[in-house]
Amino acid sequence: IQRLLYFRTKPVHHLFFKRRRCKEQTACKPKLISQRRQTMINSTIEENFPQGTLQFLTDFVSAQHYPPKEMMSHVIRKILLSSEAPSIITEAYTLLMKVQQLHPASASTLPWNWELLASNMAEKAETFSTRLLFLQYVVQTLEDDFKLKLKSRSLHNSIAKKVLSCDTTFTNVKHVITWLIEAIEISDNRKVKQLPLPSESIEAFKNMNLRLDLPNFYSIQYSIGLLQKMLALAVEVDRSPTCSSIKIAEVMLQEVLNITSRHQREILLASVESDLLRCKLLEDLFSYSSEKPQSMTMSLGKILHFLKYSKILFETEQGKKDKWLNWDEMLDLLCSLLQSYQEVNNGHLRHCVTERMKHILGETPPLITQDDKITAAEIKADTEFFYKKVSHDLGGTVNPLLETKINLLKSLLSASRSNKN
Repeated sequence: IQRLLYFRTKPVHHLFFKRRRCKEQTACKPKLISQRRQTMINSTIEENFPQGTLQFLTDFVSAQHYPPKEMMSHVIRKILLSSEAPSIITEAYTLLMKVQQLHPASASTLPWNWELLASNMAEKAETFSTRLLFLQYVVQTLEDDFKLKLKSRSLHNSIAKKVLSCDTTFTNVKHVITWLIEAIEISDNRKVKQLPLPSESIEAFKNMNLRLDLPNFYSIQYSIGLLQKMLALAVEVDRSPTCSSIKIAEVMLQEVLNITSRHQREILLASVESDLLRCKLLEDLFSYSSEKPQSMTMSLGKILHFLKYSKILFETEQGKKDKWLNWDEMLDLLCSLLQSYQEVNNGHLRHCVTERMKHILGETPPLITQDDKITAAEIKADTEFFYKKVSHDLGGTVNPLLETKINLLKSLLSASRSNKN
């Protein structure tokens, strides 16, 4: 009977043995590369022959065999981050990602540490390509381990908990924020802006096969996304995403207030991966600029309060000439706050990530507070008040684009109100 089961599928070679062999292979627990092969690899390391080291490791690594942690650390420190030959750097990166795919790193087998990452990010190199490759590998290890630990409900043992916890390693999170702000400032520097990417380079980005000859501008843009992924993990890895987002937003607020370019602020806010973090950051930003402080929790009512009592958040050089641009940015930020708040509520993002799916699958309705129960009359009155305030500041004439955005915000608030009721 056991043999007849195989006839239910398409015929294959070695009909009665192939599946058994496959099952045996998948059931085998992965083990270290044999001692003899380790000796061969170590000999290339002693002779300072990186090509041989990479070739042996590439040949010997498989689904059943993984290299020692020390060898992977050598590949990172002495080859990826120390070599000047693009071909060797690319080969080292490819090997690291291959091993990560076959044998995801854990907190106990991690071949890099925070000190190495921090020192590498602090280097002021002419090219960001090698730094970007290492950063992507770091984020890949963090994300893969986070997903695995989330499935087993053991986030307390994850790499992210070890290096990006707002409870125990918040200094590291501050480092990420600093790197993020630096990357945004550099990305807005005209000196690093290049011609459009050639089509083959765009395809390389799509396939995640990063090239060392990509212009700095695009490397920096990509690194911004990777750093935002790290902040998103920092929000989620502890028991309370709300508390973590409060801590991170408090630090980021000071950085945002010091940014003088609207374009840089837009890059920062648009690249935030965590809706909970973006919502809290924007809430803090409007609370800072509000002429009438309000202690209510984040809600539709609080957004109306910001609309009515917030003054101009930022005044740029261009905004001094065209005042309407300052109000334009404020309206963009209010719309972003409203959309982020909706995502937080609908996605139950205030709940711990291990409990969130229970609420989503159980179709738990979004939490509605008393402050969310705004009326159509309140929306109409507050938007008209805002319109008059803008009109007075601009000398009686409101730019058509501003009128459109005010009406858009009014429509979004009305739609949100309908969903709450």
